[in-house]
Amino acid sequence: MRAHPIPTAARVPRSGVDRISGPGPALALISATITRPLAPEVIGVPLDADRVGRVVTVIDGADDPDAVVLVASLMARAAMLEPTSVTALFLATVRPQGGVLPTDIDRWFETSALVEACGLTLLEWFVITPDGVWLPRELVGESTRW
Repeated sequence: MRAHPIPTAARVPRSGVDRISGPGPALALISATITRPLAPEVIGVPLDADRVGRVVTVIDGADDPDAVVLVASLMARAAMLEPTSVTALFLATVRPQGGVLPTDIDRWFETSALVEACGLTLLEWFVITPDGVWLPRELVGESTRW
């Protein structure tokens, strides 16, 4: 498996307007959001039933590999506590000094299960590195959820 390129010229989806229908628009939003030069952070985007996002959550200084699990859990539980239209979520971890870790397979399964237990779908988890974008779901041979 190799890294996917980080998009730089794609149109960024507009909050509350544009559907985020796949990894391309999701990565365009992530690319516009991440700190440059790359810094450790976790980004979460909840989506409604039409796959439209209204907010982007950025947790900076998130250099612990397990931070993505905590962020996913908090976002999914928040969606459960408030009657909202959130049905799905996608996440990104920025790792400026490394790539995919062998334990990311476990993180994918744990994060996916936590989000699903709250009635949502984890559409994707992107790992952004200087080499490009990695998809831990691909490590386990799981097909896309978009």
